[in-house]
Amino acid sequence: MISRLIKTEPEYEKALTRIEVLMAAEPGSAEMDELELLTTLVEI
Repeated sequence: MISRLIKTEPEYEKALTRIEVLMAAEPGSAEMDELELLTTLVEI
C-alpha cells in the first residue's frame, strides 16, 4: 500500500498498477479506501 506522496516515475507507475487491481473493490472496504487515496495522490 502506498501511503505517502508519489515523487518519482516508478512510484507513479506502481500506483497506477495498484489502482487497476483495486478497481473492483467493494464500497466501504479497506481496498476502496486505498483506491480513493491512490487516485487522489495520482491526481496531484
